[in-house]
Amino acid sequence: MKRKAFVLLLSLGMFLAWVDGVHSQPGGVGESDGMGPGMMGGYGEGNTPGNRFGTTDGMGPGRMGGWVHVPESLPAPRNPEWLRRLKGILALERESLGQYESDQARFHAPMPYGMVIAQEANHIRWIEGLMTAYGLTSPAKSAPVLIRNGSLAEAYKVARKMEADLLPRYEWLVRNAEDGDTAQVLNAILLQSRWHLALFEHALRMGQGVGFRRGAGMMGGADAGF
Repeated sequence: MKRKAFVLLLSLGMFLAWVDGVHSQPGGVGESDGMGPGMMGGYGEGNTPGNRFGTTDGMGPGRMGGWVHVPESLPAPRNPEWLRRLKGILALERESLGQYESDQARFHAPMPYGMVIAQEANHIRWIEGLMTAYGLTSPAKSAPVLIRNGSLAEAYKVARKMEADLLPRYEWLVRNAEDGDTAQVLNAILLQSRWHLALFEHALRMGQGVGFRRGAGMMGGADAGF
């Protein structure tokens, strides 16, 4: 039953990732799909920072983060601490993306990395889009410091920690955002990050023999790394 539940969960993740791609604008900073109010908690309907600031964006926060649109121009943040933390979380997102890409290639694990990697790339793009909208330059990219995991289970644990570390940082940024557009963009990333954490936690709970290698069926099969 556990395995069937995990397969269904990951199937849902793949479907939502596909929908996300269908609704995304090609190139630049575009939009990603939302599937209704607040599956992953975040700041649900009626309590979004966007509503608090009197603005709305598309369909609002949803199951996978809501419609995301980064305006071409936004007022630059006045709080230097807020801006410092935004730059810090951009660096962490770049580290996460590099780690996930490395682990996916090392362990030939399509899921949950397939969906998570695509959305991590969006997170980076959206934050860089915010920096551009503020009239600021994004911090230079640096080579990620990768952890060489010895098994897929270890990789999942590292990913779980990375996602868990991001959540309170995004929550702080959303609470202290100075405009509604910024708050909604970051809240969308927060919702998706909570979903990523749930996926990696579920992967770890599945235990022995439920890895995801190519050639072992559409959604799974035994994994020697577990």
